[in-house]
Amino acid sequence: MATLFRRSRQEKVPRWYSRFIIPNDLRPFLRRREILKSLGNVSYSEASLRAAVWEGRIASLLLRVRRHRDTMNREEIQKLAQQWLAETLEAVEESCLSASPSDDEREALDLALSDALEAAEYQLLNNDFSKIEGEADELLHAHGHTLPKETEVYRRLCRELLKVKQTALKAEMNWREGNYWKQDSLMPAVLPPVRPDSGFELCASVLLSVARKAYLKDFERRAPGTLLAKTNVLNRFMEIVGDKDLHSITDQDCLHYRNTLAKLPAHMTKRFPGKTAAQVLVEVEGKEGIERLSLQTVNQDLTHLRHFFGWAIAKPRRHITENPVEGLFYEAVESKQYETFTDEEVNRIFTSKEYTDQLNKKQYGRYWLPLILLYSGARREEIANLAVADLKTEQGLHYFDIAPDAARGRRLKNKASKRRVPIHSHLVELGLLHYVKQRRATGEQLLFSKRRNAGKGRETVGDGVGKWLARLLVKEGIEGKKSLHSCRPTVTTKLYEAGVDGETRRELLGHSGKDVHEQVYLRPPLQSLCLHLEKLNFRPLLKGLPRYRSRPGSHKAGFE
Repeated sequence: MATLFRRSRQEKVPRWYSRFIIPNDLRPFLRRREILKSLGNVSYSEASLRAAVWEGRIASLLLRVRRHRDTMNREEIQKLAQQWLAETLEAVEESCLSASPSDDEREALDLALSDALEAAEYQLLNNDFSKIEGEADELLHAHGHTLPKETEVYRRLCRELLKVKQTALKAEMNWREGNYWKQDSLMPAVLPPVRPDSGFELCASVLLSVARKAYLKDFERRAPGTLLAKTNVLNRFMEIVGDKDLHSITDQDCLHYRNTLAKLPAHMTKRFPGKTAAQVLVEVEGKEGIERLSLQTVNQDLTHLRHFFGWAIAKPRRHITENPVEGLFYEAVESKQYETFTDEEVNRIFTSKEYTDQLNKKQYGRYWLPLILLYSGARREEIANLAVADLKTEQGLHYFDIAPDAARGRRLKNKASKRRVPIHSHLVELGLLHYVKQRRATGEQLLFSKRRNAGKGRETVGDGVGKWLARLLVKEGIEGKKSLHSCRPTVTTKLYEAGVDGETRRELLGHSGKDVHEQVYLRPPLQSLCLHLEKLNFRPLLKGLPRYRSRPGSHKAGFE
């Protein structure tokens, strides 16, 4: 009902207004409580007539809004839920490919997943949507929809999200155990393929080459290594399948791509430079003893490819309705987990003539990077990409400030990776602070200089040092799944053996906390972290290591 009023009774010719109060059930949808309308400087009878006409128009509008506010049908809701599931599984798969959790971390993760699954089942059973509303609102906002929370369609969306959330949790529990064979059985029947008449009209299709260019443009801010990997995968896919329209690419095309990858030799571009995949396959056909691409590498390529087709499905593109890569991953593929170094192996590596000569050869990355990883447990690229300014001092305590740097394009694996890692006293004794001071004095910005032949292979110091250390391990006869990355599980094990609690270990290594208490509130002081890290003691195994000697004029070690 509209109300006629005027704001000032002092006007000779009054200005009339009409106020229309929005019904309670439509306020969340229209996001306002009332509508005001100026009727002009007219008489009361004229204003009453205008108010009646305006009120009729508003009533008609609200009637149409009431009829059409719940604009999403069941298939559209299922489509949204299916896209949410695909994006969630995409993130889970990338996490499974990149992570190498310890036994303690795996146990904690299994427990957390089990608790989350039980909670989702309880919420669905009791129609408790309070915990899923945040994800529902984000999903609606991302796809340009608005639904009042008290409507039936909103509740239906929450139910569908709880269903697919259980699917995602079950899939993650299986995938982290290597059980990809259960993937198809987990996909619920409530998520049918979207039909052309479901309201999701397809945009005009585009060639793969055009879509590839747009996709890489959208993700150009990704880490350089990730962007390079996506580029290589899409180029290889187009070479094998052809430059087709996206809508014409089938699951059989993707299956052909997967099977072709599995036949290709490892390090193909280096061993067969300038040759296409078809030419290489002809050359290696019938030959024995050729190392092929690992199934894990093939799965990793498929993960990038699935992400690309997921991007093509999403609004506003909608070039296709289904992801042709789904269900093509090789099953029960062992994840890449590096073994720890034994004490005897640490001694053989770091006291070998090949290693100790690196300091005299001024190969500072080869000398310092393995040592720092051995005394920090940090990820390889976290240390390899440090700037000199990232080594800091607070109240006499030296530490590595591991943080993202947008100016240098430096990114971290996750939020927990941002942290302060103390510099171990043995590194100080070996002259690390003198090395840092010398780098600053000569105007160097980075802790380690980049490779001069960066045009060949990946442009990272860590990659070069990692390959060099791999050759050293072979030379020293060290067997097993071991590399520069093995320093991380080695440190984890040593800290555990020294009695360092799980919270501190996770903080030092940059792992996510096991609960909200750790993830949000716990921030151990630097002094406490120093005390715990000093429990790492490799001195007896590293006797005879050369010490970095600063140049004349640099006497006091420090960063200032």
